[in-house]
Amino acid sequence: MEIIELEATLDSLTSELVKTVEIIQTIKSENLSVSSKESASQATLAYILDKAAELGFKIKNMTQGVGYIQYGEGAESGDYIGIFGNVGTNAETENHVTSSLPSFTDNTSAMITNLFALYALKQLKITFDVPVRIVVTMDKDGEFEHIKDYLRLEVVPLFGWTPTSTWSVTYPTYQQAKIRIQSKYSKEFTNYLDNESIREILELNMRNHKNLEKNMPIYGINITKIYEAKDHMNVEISYPETINSSDLKSFIETNLLENQVDTFRPMPQHVVASMHSHYIEPLTQSYAQVTGERIEPRKADMLTYASLIQNTVGFGPRLIQCSEHIDTKDTRKLLRRNMEIYTRSLLMLSGIVEST
Repeated sequence: MEIIELEATLDSLTSELVKTVEIIQTIKSENLSVSSKESASQATLAYILDKAAELGFKIKNMTQGVGYIQYGEGAESGDYIGIFGNVGTNAETENHVTSSLPSFTDNTSAMITNLFALYALKQLKITFDVPVRIVVTMDKDGEFEHIKDYLRLEVVPLFGWTPTSTWSVTYPTYQQAKIRIQSKYSKEFTNYLDNESIREILELNMRNHKNLEKNMPIYGINITKIYEAKDHMNVEISYPETINSSDLKSFIETNLLENQVDTFRPMPQHVVASMHSHYIEPLTQSYAQVTGERIEPRKADMLTYASLIQNTVGFGPRLIQCSEHIDTKDTRKLLRRNMEIYTRSLLMLSGIVEST
């Protein structure tokens, strides 16, 4: 595909992108004739899914607070590229008219920009070996109720990102621990399950638990190694720094493998190994190609969707901060630029993504 064709496609979509952002910034419950009990966030989520359907994407409204938009058919393995974000709280502006954008755009606008980036590839007939899925929730910033609902119903992505406040790729800081699994009944009974069965049981329990006393986000857990010892099994895991080790220890010892004795031992902290993943370079390169500036990936300790969802990183922007007197044309240029960064990222990923 020629770059000139990509540029022309992005130019042709910019006006509709801007118009969609303008509409979303002005959404109120009464604008869409929803009941008084429904919030503006619910109306915004409904509007985004309807807009995606209008653009020809498959949509699924999973629960009242989360839905997704999908491009491409499901892979046999269940793998997909995921883009995760929340509609948050809409920006309030005074004397707003539909011919101008507000003084800043919020996380919702970043998700709309991702939608149009994916739409550009759809228009260009660029395909992936696995689906690309944009997951939109009604979570407020710093809250994770609805994304947890999604993760109870769906597997984690092969790779993905969530918009953050900076364009550099950011990784949550992870800790390590070792779980010892030993039968209550006999040494011989311990190894009746093979490694893959152990992995499936652990992942199922971690993904589908619903009865923790504490509201502990555990979905960033990654099983890194399973191996047999003489009379027990060892499982090594990594998990975000934001998860309290004592809470995780209590959960594992209480909930996993009913007929096993589980012990939990923290190990030295580390940064997730996927920092050097070949999936990361397309994101870094796309930003450099559009802006002329290369920003290397970095660690981040903030609690975001990336710290809850395995294989997911932060990749901006969450906010496009502007001055009070910014020209509407400048905001339009920013949205066009951001759409191009996301589009180029997806375009480069389309050439390397393989279902595992």
